[in-house]
Amino acid sequence: MLTSRTGNCSFKRQGFVLIELLAVLFVLALAAAVIMPSFSAPRGTLRKESGKLASTIRSLYETTVSKKVRSSLEFDFDSRKVRWMDGADSGSSVYRTLRAVELPTRGLVKEGTLIVFLNPSGNNEHMTVFFEDSGERMSVTFNPISGRTKVSGPFSDE
Repeated sequence: MLTSRTGNCSFKRQGFVLIELLAVLFVLALAAAVIMPSFSAPRGTLRKESGKLASTIRSLYETTVSKKVRSSLEFDFDSRKVRWMDGADSGSSVYRTLRAVELPTRGLVKEGTLIVFLNPSGNNEHMTVFFEDSGERMSVTFNPISGRTKVSGPFSDE
């Protein structure tokens, strides 16, 4: 039974309107988008830092060979900082997940400062850099023969 000419009915409103349901779904999706990245943050940081160092080593090696200059990588485990120098250029980055570097001549180094030289003649050492965060580990391996870097992992303690 209509009560006015506008078409309003006299019965009570029951249920939700489609717009209300869509608004609730939008709010839930927005909340999930904000919360979900925090669950994968440790793995994301681990991947990002290992990939960044792999790119740095690869670029440093290519510069060493192409410009025929001696380059160096300095790993400071106390401040978790890696510095590099190739002739006139230099830079540094902090890697909070950096844990150790393994060289055939030095073994596994976890403390202090380690300097690794890259020579243009090609007689460089095989090097593996280890990263760890929240029980997960990744590694970056430098092959001195091919000049390539390989990122491996993540590996967990379980």
